[in-house]
Amino acid sequence: MKYRFGLVVLVIVLAFSAIVSSAQTPVQIVVDPDNPQWLYYNQDSNHDGKLDPFYMAGAGGPEGFLYLSPEEQAAIIDAIGASGSNALYMHMVRSHGGDGGGNQNPFIDNNPDNGVDQAVLDAWDGILAELDSRGIVVLLFFYDDSAAPFAVETPEGQEPDNTVGEIEAAFIQAVVNTFEHHGNIIWGIAEEYEEALTDAKARAIAAEIAAADDYNHAIAIHHLGGNIMNFPDDPNIDQFAQQSNATSPQALYADVREAVDLADGRYNVNMAENWNEGVDDQAQGLKDGNRSDIRLRNWATGMAGGYVMVVGTWEGVGAPPTSEMLSDWGRQKRFFESTNFDEMRPNDELKAGGTEYLLAKPGESYILYASNVSGELGLMDMQPGNYSFMWFDPATGASVEESRMISAGEHSWPTPAGIGSEVALYVRKVSDAQVFPGESWDTRTLAEVGLDEALINQFIENVGGTGVIIKDGYLVASWGSGGHGDWASAVKPLWISLMMFAIDEGRLSGVDQQIANFGWDLTEQDQTMTFSHLANMTSGYVRGEVPGEAFAYNDYGISLYLKTLFDRVYGIDSTNADAVMSLVNNELGALQFEDGSFIQTVRGGPRLTMTPRDFARIGWWWLNRGNWQGEQLLPVSYFDTYMQPQVPNNLPLTGVEDVDYLDVDTIGGDSNQVDYGPGLYGYGWWFNCFVGMTNDRAWPGAPADTFQASGHWNREIMTIIPSLNLVVAARGNWGVWQPGNADASMNTNLNLLAQAAMSTP
Repeated sequence: MKYRFGLVVLVIVLAFSAIVSSAQTPVQIVVDPDNPQWLYYNQDSNHDGKLDPFYMAGAGGPEGFLYLSPEEQAAIIDAIGASGSNALYMHMVRSHGGDGGGNQNPFIDNNPDNGVDQAVLDAWDGILAELDSRGIVVLLFFYDDSAAPFAVETPEGQEPDNTVGEIEAAFIQAVVNTFEHHGNIIWGIAEEYEEALTDAKARAIAAEIAAADDYNHAIAIHHLGGNIMNFPDDPNIDQFAQQSNATSPQALYADVREAVDLADGRYNVNMAENWNEGVDDQAQGLKDGNRSDIRLRNWATGMAGGYVMVVGTWEGVGAPPTSEMLSDWGRQKRFFESTNFDEMRPNDELKAGGTEYLLAKPGESYILYASNVSGELGLMDMQPGNYSFMWFDPATGASVEESRMISAGEHSWPTPAGIGSEVALYVRKVSDAQVFPGESWDTRTLAEVGLDEALINQFIENVGGTGVIIKDGYLVASWGSGGHGDWASAVKPLWISLMMFAIDEGRLSGVDQQIANFGWDLTEQDQTMTFSHLANMTSGYVRGEVPGEAFAYNDYGISLYLKTLFDRVYGIDSTNADAVMSLVNNELGALQFEDGSFIQTVRGGPRLTMTPRDFARIGWWWLNRGNWQGEQLLPVSYFDTYMQPQVPNNLPLTGVEDVDYLDVDTIGGDSNQVDYGPGLYGYGWWFNCFVGMTNDRAWPGAPADTFQASGHWNREIMTIIPSLNLVVAARGNWGVWQPGNADASMNTNLNLLAQAAMSTP
């Protein structure tokens, strides 16, 4: 884009960030060859076996960011970082025909023939490190529009030289080698590349970047106006940085939608420049302070299947974005990343009611949007089943979650209270009309639910004792007495459930509320102790570490958690079994426990003594993320947040002892019972994630989404495997657990369950 900037030369040598040696940097933005329509984080935070989808919504400038003063750069970084928006657009070479002055380049004495000035690159590396640490993705262009520092005059009558010469190749390699260790970089070849490069030269530059990059970052190219990408099948070019002169959100949607349709999944589309000479475009929205217009254009872009970068930010043609604008972009990013948008495509055929734009994976998931809803949002041709709904207000970030049983056909729904007229709605099919027990469990045979009988019988023989297996909502196996018995530490998810109810009812402000608020006379070191610390075994109580500093599987900490939750949050006596059971029935009465009394008091604290089939109801409720018979007892977001490991895999184990200075006593064990936990434990559950800093899952033979609650070191266990729609609750001998050891007997038993579900009878 043609506009001019003041010149500031910045050459400050900063320390290098550590360069990692893997094929990708930690938490890098990557291309998934199976779905190049979108970019991804190289991580699987929810353990579904898929990379986490990345959504970009951020600033399309200032293009001369690298040439601003350190103070100006810091202010921009702070503004973006505080907002949750996540992108910044900039150029390296802005001289030699570009929009910058003659010294806006990284060359020695501003002469490309002299080679690159490594001191300049080192200074930029420090800036990029700060952006990287804030999770801000940089679209880093080698060349501004019309910038051609390595151009060679072509004699009349001859074809231009479209190769990358030795000096230019050295420049590209120096840039890539210096910056490639950052995860949040997308290489940009050139802005409006047609102004200075031939198609063949652009391809050659892309190939040079790709060859130099040991970490396989995405590569983008920016075009002059239009919806056609000129390199649709180039193996090195992953992103079409689109330019549109659309003068309204609706026109912008049409342009991006056409570009996405033409892409046909081969590359991703980034609306990098909605520019109409500063008239009725995003730059004018910045100048006018028209937050709403910019937001509507951004959502139109996202709903058409594109990424968002707002042109004119901190530029003379535009203006600095307000904090409210930046927050809008951050909210859009967070909303999209909370969905499976990467599996959807724009779809007009299934819109109903007041739905303006629609992304759909028909039959499974949808994102509906209206800029000013009239009537109700709706969908056509829905398949029957249980669906989760997340309503979202793009202007405020307010959200409302609910669950609905849907019949086949067309449906529409009114916007709930608290959501404005601009609205987005994420609809996801949870199950094919998931089955729940009533007064008792319905039964099916193992064969009827597709489980291999011989393998299940082997599992039952190995575990022994008494237990049940629930598959697809049916009781498919039971053994032993089926009677009441102590579940020991496997009860912890029930106690966590009661904390979640306390949060939902406003008794607690959240998991991070400090327990000092409830009258405990804590030491100075323990003043920051929270419910989260206690529930995740990082409290440090009766240990010597500061809360959050180390992991210790700690029954004194759980005793403090229970006395705080029951006696001081709910106001009941934790030593009174009837009072505790009444509370459980009050909060979870919808589960219809069928076998009578299930709480006893042991050692001054409550113990769960349920039958296996009643305990399995709690597991089935967790598997269904708080839904029971179509009623959402707790928000889905609670389960999305809490039903995953909470202890960082690099957190150290405890190493210091202390005393029980509050005299809460233990619920059974001591204050440091195991030598594992980081990376695996969270809110009462053990997860099949990576053990510490290794690449070994806790149970290598079980599905990645397996998790369990365990008592008395593998005697009382509830195991949940959502991908198999399976819950097992049994008191017996589940075998030895050695996290990461495929030969350990517990892993063998869990593998039997997995194989039983995968085998063909």
